[in-house]
Amino acid sequence: IILADRYRIIGLLGRGGMGEVYRADDLKLGQPVALKFLPPALAEDSVRRERFFAEVRITRQLSHPNICRVYDIGEVDGRHFLSMEYIDGEDLASLMKRIGHLSNEKALEIARQIVAGLSVAHERGVLHRDLKPANIMLDGHGRVRITDFGLAIALEDESQAEEIAGTPAYMAPEQLAGKGATVRSDIYSLGLILYEIYTGKKAFTAKTLAELREQKETQTPRAPSELREGIDPVIERVIQRCMEKDPNSRPASVAQLAQALPGGDPLAAAIAAGETPSPEMVAASGSREALQPGVAWGLLVFIIAGTLAILWAFNYGFFSRLKEIPLEKPPEYLVERARQIAKKVGYSGNSADSIYRFRPNNDLTSDIENLFQADGGNNRYSKLVHFIYLQSQTLLQHEWILDPQSIPGLLHPGDVMIVLDTEGRLVSLQAFPIREASFPDTSRPFNWETLFNEAELDFSHWRQADTQWKPLYYADEVTSWFPERAGLPDRIETAAFQGKPFHFEIIYPWTKRQTEISEPSMVRGPEEFVVLFILIASVGVTLFFARRNLRLGRGDRRNAARLTYIVVSAMILIWIFGGFRSSLTLILTPLFGGWSWIFYIAVEPYFRRRWPQIMVSWTRLFSKEWKDPLVGRDILIGCGVGVFSYLFFILFSFLGYYQSDVLRVFTYNLIAISGFHLFVCLILLSLLVSLASSFIWGSILLIMRVILRSDKVAFGAVVLIMTIVISGGNLLSIPIGLCAAGVSLFCLMRFGLLSVGIGVFTIMFWAGLPKFINVSAFYSRHSYAALAIFAAIVLSAFYASLGGRPVFGTAKLDD
Repeated sequence: IILADRYRIIGLLGRGGMGEVYRADDLKLGQPVALKFLPPALAEDSVRRERFFAEVRITRQLSHPNICRVYDIGEVDGRHFLSMEYIDGEDLASLMKRIGHLSNEKALEIARQIVAGLSVAHERGVLHRDLKPANIMLDGHGRVRITDFGLAIALEDESQAEEIAGTPAYMAPEQLAGKGATVRSDIYSLGLILYEIYTGKKAFTAKTLAELREQKETQTPRAPSELREGIDPVIERVIQRCMEKDPNSRPASVAQLAQALPGGDPLAAAIAAGETPSPEMVAASGSREALQPGVAWGLLVFIIAGTLAILWAFNYGFFSRLKEIPLEKPPEYLVERARQIAKKVGYSGNSADSIYRFRPNNDLTSDIENLFQADGGNNRYSKLVHFIYLQSQTLLQHEWILDPQSIPGLLHPGDVMIVLDTEGRLVSLQAFPIREASFPDTSRPFNWETLFNEAELDFSHWRQADTQWKPLYYADEVTSWFPERAGLPDRIETAAFQGKPFHFEIIYPWTKRQTEISEPSMVRGPEEFVVLFILIASVGVTLFFARRNLRLGRGDRRNAARLTYIVVSAMILIWIFGGFRSSLTLILTPLFGGWSWIFYIAVEPYFRRRWPQIMVSWTRLFSKEWKDPLVGRDILIGCGVGVFSYLFFILFSFLGYYQSDVLRVFTYNLIAISGFHLFVCLILLSLLVSLASSFIWGSILLIMRVILRSDKVAFGAVVLIMTIVISGGNLLSIPIGLCAAGVSLFCLMRFGLLSVGIGVFTIMFWAGLPKFINVSAFYSRHSYAALAIFAAIVLSAFYASLGGRPVFGTAKLDD
């Protein structure tokens, strides 16, 4: 019989609940095939007919040597059929009837092949729902094929989630109870198959469906070793775990199950086959053994010792001179003082909005070498840090925390900015003068002694003189004041309009002044066009690879969604706590979240394919395996690397390499002590930067590997790039840049992405931590809160890394 002018029927292979299967020859392609016909009675059922068609759609997504291939669907005389790979062999059910159980070696070989095929199905989001020996075929060469996906559904298909479908004898208890199928229910069915091929017996024998349901819900099958001697205890444990009544007690994925099989390394097999291992396979690979207590204790002791060394350096050692900066006045006092000064000179204290913070005196940076040696140098300590207060009659829009050096400008009439030293003395007052509708004929001069007193300067020691200085705004009174004795600032410049001051600035030898309002230039340098081109190209490439990975089913959507949730939540919290003052940030937050998702989808699959070992602990952490020993180990190592890197920076600063940039050490501290809300923002910002930097540097390494076609050469290139970026082009900074780059790349390849991210977080955390331990200081609560957070991270990682081993002493022999 020839059907559709193409298929010559050879004979009937078998009948099942979903159809009849015939052996046939495909005359067009010249190869044997199997034709599966939907019975006429079922063809009239729209649900069964649609399920028949769905089998084709689903199975054609699955391409793997251990899954039976489906070619096409056809129709003849009103009967639908599908053509599939013909397997010259027999199914496991008939094989078991013929020979009983399989040998341990053959059973393990078959188990690995079933696991490999089922793993691919689950990776593609397909649940089989009808795994049983009759649906496992073996060809003449012993190769396994999983067949009959007639009851398969997509993982996210909730419409059939609670449908009772399958063969009752091989269904999980939750399936029989009508709770739907999951990955773990397929694993249960697999466990029953493994039980049968190892023992030659079925795990459950019941005459009725009710009896079968009761057995599966209340009874535990006999151990395989009780039915047959010589079964590997590891295999027996795997089978028993698969058949646990509670789904949560079974392996979480088939990839995890494959890892548990004796001698199994599915990760290496996937890479060797040119496939991208799934996130589940990556998470299941790698060691799950705990750190030896001695190693864990060694890391913990190093982190504690390093922490104490950093605190010593700032309180008693290299940077203890910075303790001389008077920081006794809390921000609340300085804010009130600034408001009182503004009110005294005619600016209303009832502002619509205000911003305040501590900031390093950038003008003093270049003179830092002479700060501590100059005569009267101690008087300059209060000038090393400024307190900036800005009030406005309108809501301020400013990305405040992103640039610790910046402050918003005076944008609206009535805006006033007051700069105080740390003891509350006036350093400068800048205002946007309000232009009245009419100008009086005479203007009463402002009494400048008021502001001199606020700066704690004796007005009698200053003389007024003509000046060529021009203020930024029109003024009817412009004056320069010069000292009449030594030991005072170089001069003071003042300006007023209609008797109201809008400029008061004390000029020191180190002061760098803005002499005019800079207009934004429309002319762009070539380097800006290069940066813009690279940015646009990066966006295009990222979108291309994200789309490609989604189309090929490689993208880890679940963990990408979790990363997006972290990014969006952190940005919203930063906005709530005042770290971002611009409402535009809140609007753009979903955009940043979406871009995080796209970037993760575009890059992460290539990490899994090229260097899957670097993703193991990262994937486990994002899979909520927070107590996993490997996760604890990598977090502990990351904290240690971060502490080591910061100590290295302190050492080079002490040796003189960074003396000119010593204010960098203090910059982020000033963000933290400016207010507890900004302290919280700094921690969240450190989290975002650590996440971003890990993937950015990993991506650069991946690009270098593709271009240079050698791991070693790519590592060298990335170390060079990182050294240049970290050192900022400063030759004296190259040692610390080289060290940081080398340590980062070593940690990335040896311990993974998680350790690098935690290392970056630790460095930023220490940079932002107020490191002066002073119980009476207003910022002491920030210091101790930061130390408590860091201690909680380190101790929880230390405990997890032990994997349940006793913290003190040794485990008993029977543990």
